[in-house]
Amino acid sequence: MRSTPAPNDNHEASRGETAASATDNTTSDANSVACASETDPPIDRVLLIPGLLEPRTALLPMRQHLRRHAKEVTIWRDRYAFRNTEASVQRLSEFITDASREERIGIVTHSFGDWVARQAIARSPNHRVDALASIAPVIRSGFVPKVMHYLGGDLMPEIAVIANAEKARESLDCDRSLRRMVIWALIDLGVGRADLTHLPNVKVHRVAATHLSVVLQPNVFRLVERFLFDDQNGSEPGGSSPSSKSSS
Repeated sequence: MRSTPAPNDNHEASRGETAASATDNTTSDANSVACASETDPPIDRVLLIPGLLEPRTALLPMRQHLRRHAKEVTIWRDRYAFRNTEASVQRLSEFITDASREERIGIVTHSFGDWVARQAIARSPNHRVDALASIAPVIRSGFVPKVMHYLGGDLMPEIAVIANAEKARESLDCDRSLRRMVIWALIDLGVGRADLTHLPNVKVHRVAATHLSVVLQPNVFRLVERFLFDDQNGSEPGGSSPSSKSSS
């Protein structure tokens, strides 16, 4: 006589499939949470740091552009020139490590402001900086600082740094876990371009601009905007390769 399955066999099989499905969904949810945890937290505050002899008003157009995305966009206050460089670095270091703030910071620098930011980040292992966008940064001296140093020597502390090849490159590799972008101006008498291919997580762009106009150009605003708020999952190493050129 042919045996027939027990009435509960189909029911038990159905329960097994449901349990397996629930397990799969749980695993999928866990994977989603893990992926979400690997994503960088959003940037709450953008800090704009001007360069040598640069008024804060020069960064107002960029500030206005970036205010659509961040809760706060602040232009850092410092002396235009003849600053105490150690005091400037220490003050910024204290700001980016302030334990009373839980916000994530994106820093956008121009010229000598980048040198100050790099020193502050390098000495602050517990900083809250998520990304550093460096516009025409001081890494190598350009023609104008060399002339100023020839005429005035180390009278101006900032020029003393820029004209010194070793000091100008100081803390170039300030934090290997930091997302970074560098924008060079093609016509720049203020700073010299440098090879950054040895640094991780750095995107490099070159734009048609001068040392002064580069922070006023809408195409640069858009590059900074995309870097700070769209590239939240990291970036590819940059350099001077054709693929890293940009004029958009």
